[in-house]
Amino acid sequence: MFRQNRVGLWIVAGVACLTVAGLALGDDEERVRPAYCAGNWYPGDAAALAKAVEEALGRAGQPQSSGKPRAIIAPHAGYRFSAPAAAAAYTHLRGHDYKRVIILALSHRGAGSYRGVDVPEGLAAYATPLGKVPLDQEVCTSLREHALFAAHPGLDAGEHSLELQLPYLQRVLKEFKLVPLLVGEMSPVEHAQAARALLPYLDADALLVASSDFTHFGPNYGYQPFTENVPDRLRELAEQAAAPLLRCDYDGFAAHLAKTRDTICGRGPLALLLRLLSMQGGAAGERTAYDTSGQMLGDWRNSVTYQSFVFTARPGTLTAAERATLLRIARETVTAFLNGQPTPQVDSAQLAPGPSQDGACFVTLENHGELRG
Repeated sequence: MFRQNRVGLWIVAGVACLTVAGLALGDDEERVRPAYCAGNWYPGDAAALAKAVEEALGRAGQPQSSGKPRAIIAPHAGYRFSAPAAAAAYTHLRGHDYKRVIILALSHRGAGSYRGVDVPEGLAAYATPLGKVPLDQEVCTSLREHALFAAHPGLDAGEHSLELQLPYLQRVLKEFKLVPLLVGEMSPVEHAQAARALLPYLDADALLVASSDFTHFGPNYGYQPFTENVPDRLRELAEQAAAPLLRCDYDGFAAHLAKTRDTICGRGPLALLLRLLSMQGGAAGERTAYDTSGQMLGDWRNSVTYQSFVFTARPGTLTAAERATLLRIARETVTAFLNGQPTPQVDSAQLAPGPSQDGACFVTLENHGELRG
């Protein structure tokens, strides 16, 4: 005999199993993170969820841009509100393969309670009604060796910002491994240090996903910088936030936040994404959707803005090998100058086509992560 209580605890022949969204997690699967948000933030039934995601992707249509995305930004509100904007970004991933997906999300309940980046420990997979997504254990273990990356048990319990991205990934991609990260408070120097720790894992087979809603407006959110022409002013605010994102401009995004106090919940994931993209030589950004809950509900007293973005390789971007060559030349030149030695000579004929072309070069000098010059 069996019975079920309200929290989903089944008692079967004296053996307890936790059921979440139709998934039975026994002792042998205790290392699977359950689908906390299924049945609330998005459909809890596998067939209904697959249909909802596919319908949203279908309405988004075929993307006009070409090229394999390196990163996307997608919202994480309940699918009733966020699905159209999120699908507009995720549809760009169809037809592309990735071995690793690194999601930069956040903990709404734990905001301000931890520094650095949370990396789960002891988990083998994340579950949704569509199945389990395995973690890239090797990368997670390696990241936790860095001072800014650590496990914070329980921080992800009930959190939706990362979980809501998974069903889209499960529908548009083939097999992949997940690196789930919850970005906490960090300084600009720490963003740079965290980005350097992540860079080795961002090869051509890796995808970055930053999870964020945008402006939370109205008395419910304690943010009401204007009271007239709210729809137009919210769009204007969204444009101001989008501009530095499209340029991969970390400093510009920080300036926007400082000037407007824009209530963007995923400012941490977005800042880290921008630092990563800039360290990779930038990217070609495209805004794929803009919407607001105020427009959907016809009520502008309180409104949340949703935007999505796709980033592809910028034309003319140097390869990893070419960047390494230029970095070596820069280091050798600076070292020679400081040691009073002649400037090393570079034979441009031996360089690859990219580095041998005319262009600008900016060298940043740091000492243990601190800006030197």
